[in-house]
Amino acid sequence: MHTIAQWISPPLIKATCWMLLHSLWQGLLAAALAGIIIAATRRAGARLRYGLLVSLFAVFLCGAAATFLITFNQAAAGPTPAAGGIVLSGVETVNDGPDFGTAFVQYFNRHAALVVLAWGIAFIAQLVKLMAEMHAVRRLRYRKTSAPAAEWTLLLSLLGNQLHIRKTVLLLQSELVQVPVTLGFLKPVILVPVGLLAGLPAEQVETILLHELAHIRRSDYLVNLLQSLAETIFFFNPGIRWIAALIREEREACCDDMVLQRTPQKITYLEALVHFEEQRTGAFTSAIAFTGNRHHLRNRIERMISLNNKTLTSMEKIFLGAGLIVTGLLMVAFTQHNPVVAKTVAFQPVYDTIPAQKDADAERALLQAKAQADAEQAMLRAKMQEDAEQARVRAKLQAEAAHRISIESKRKAEEMMKQNRQVEEIVQRDVAAKIQAEKQEAERSRQLAIVYKASAKANSRRASDEAAMLDLQSKRLAEQSKELAEASKRLAEESKRLAEQAAKLGEQDAKHDEKN
Repeated sequence: MHTIAQWISPPLIKATCWMLLHSLWQGLLAAALAGIIIAATRRAGARLRYGLLVSLFAVFLCGAAATFLITFNQAAAGPTPAAGGIVLSGVETVNDGPDFGTAFVQYFNRHAALVVLAWGIAFIAQLVKLMAEMHAVRRLRYRKTSAPAAEWTLLLSLLGNQLHIRKTVLLLQSELVQVPVTLGFLKPVILVPVGLLAGLPAEQVETILLHELAHIRRSDYLVNLLQSLAETIFFFNPGIRWIAALIREEREACCDDMVLQRTPQKITYLEALVHFEEQRTGAFTSAIAFTGNRHHLRNRIERMISLNNKTLTSMEKIFLGAGLIVTGLLMVAFTQHNPVVAKTVAFQPVYDTIPAQKDADAERALLQAKAQADAEQAMLRAKMQEDAEQARVRAKLQAEAAHRISIESKRKAEEMMKQNRQVEEIVQRDVAAKIQAEKQEAERSRQLAIVYKASAKANSRRASDEAAMLDLQSKRLAEQSKELAEASKRLAEESKRLAEQAAKLGEQDAKHDEKN
């Protein structure tokens, strides 16, 4: 451990150690407050629950940072030994003798470097895992992606305008994802599985895009990234990990509410949610996935159907109860068995905890300690007043800035609405022109059909008349042929008769010649 102390200053090691130790009971206390929030906001909006949980998470982080700074300043200043005193994380304290609290403090003061070393190794491992996930998420944006059809990009732009998103959102189809995923903060990208846009009804696709745009509108990617970093630091803290899980649940619930507000049929969104949960095999924690955690899907669907928020389970109640009991026992142990009064925490004069000394040196030391404590109290009161005045000035400036931002937001919203109306008018005009052109084309086709039908009818009638005339002519020709045949027959008979007459005349002439 001496090697670590050579590279890292002892005050930094001690401040880190006690910050990690104090974060355990601080995390349990924050988890208890989170449980109260969950129980008290059963019928409240998801946005309120999310805001309260995120605020509680931020307060815990601020408390841990304050613990580190206070402990570091005290350790850097060095202890001022007194009669029977010990050092509690760099703070000079007074006790009545060895007890549990004293042994606890002395043990971790001696082994602070070991605690920090063990935490540092695990922290680096967690950080490497987080960086690997971020790198994998970044690769998703550029590997095996393709642009969708233009109509889907136009739909995404219209939905983004509805949510007042000023950023340019890119929509891509990916062969590497199985559920829709949102990546990036400054240049957000929505990745959807290949075949999703063509394989689902348009209404379900619209709800999916609305959900992902809601994450972008709320800057959930950045918040989730910062939350993952905080979880990496306090990976050992069960209370903080539980609060982080609650925040993720409420984040999805907030996006669900934003989708349902803009979806006429709730069942459409629920069917899309169930469909993608059946396809899901995993997701990156540093990305915002459409279905969230698999185990929370049933709670999300029940919440959207019953309009009741999540309540504490039996195991969560047991965990919170045990945490409160452990925290209470630790506080009792340190307050009863080790009556410590720290100069920087309890604003009591130091001389109240030191037995009265009979000699003049002890009396002078006592008076000096009292004067020093009074001076510190005066400085602290002045600092608190100065901080309060600065806080009032900052609050006023923030209020003015908020007012200006509100005015600017209203102006931009009006401009966005105007642009949306213009876009809608252009689209409506285009659609009307297209419908009119289709009507004209249909009328032209109908007229051509009528002309073709009339022409075909006239041609058919003409062909029928010509056929009838040909038939009549054929009949006439047949009759004429018959008459000619009969005339030929009569001529033949007449020729025969004439021949017979000629023969008879020949015979008569012969007989007459014989007679002569």
